[in-house]
Amino acid sequence: MIVKPRIRGFICTTAHPQGCAASVHEQIDYVQSQPKLDKPLKNVMVLGCSGGFGLASRINAAFSGGAATLGVSFEREASGNRTATAGFYNNIAFDEAARAAGLTAHTIDGDAFSDEIKAQVIATLKEHMGPLDLLVYS
Repeated sequence: MIVKPRIRGFICTTAHPQGCAASVHEQIDYVQSQPKLDKPLKNVMVLGCSGGFGLASRINAAFSGGAATLGVSFEREASGNRTATAGFYNNIAFDEAARAAGLTAHTIDGDAFSDEIKAQVIATLKEHMGPLDLLVYS
């Protein structure tokens, strides 16, 4: 798909996967250039992990503290001639970078308050991570 900007008012309603990945990698590079966390965390869950403070918190926990992370966000995949949301692409870029660095990263896409997603979160924590050291609600 060729991504062309669609502007509604002052908001761009399209996202470019490579641009989102570049932004995530830029944030990771910055975090890695800083001193490591004094007290690294083992397991971190971020609700609202796909952008802003949530994404920044997840990047810092993983790439400065070596934490295993579980992110939950409500994003939309690409369909037809519409791109996915920026957060959808950010999550993919984060997961790929974390795994390439040997870090545990799981992302669940859906409504964090629904029974289905709550069950997925619990199952993921039990199977892959364990008790949380930090919960970020962004």
